[in-house]
Amino acid sequence: MSRDDWHLPEDVLARPEMREACARRDFQAVFKLAGKYGGFTASRIARQCELTPTRVGEVIQGRRKIEKIDVIERISQGLGIPGHMLGLATQPWETEDHGSSAKDDHATMGDRRSWFQRQGRPPR
Repeated sequence: MSRDDWHLPEDVLARPEMREACARRDFQAVFKLAGKYGGFTASRIARQCELTPTRVGEVIQGRRKIEKIDVIERISQGLGIPGHMLGLATQPWETEDHGSSAKDDHATMGDRRSWFQRQGRPPR
């Protein structure tokens, strides 16, 4: 599985409802949209975001909210959601040595893949 395969595809991130859910930090909607349009299961979201499957399930069911910044940053990283979409600073994987920045609408999948390769972090 390549890096491109385990982050949300660009077309999912570009969907108006995903952009709105991210702006509201509505992770119930974010996780549901990741499933509906990206084919992500709750267990996959949990694994990639370093959350328990139970916690992801509770968020999807609306019984739990995610508000802690460190968890939001893990979701950003795990699903490849650019920081600006979640009201975060530019995340390390979003920038390249060649100078791309959050001013670009969002990092390309190649940027994400390159950052993780430089960090020696394999896909989960």
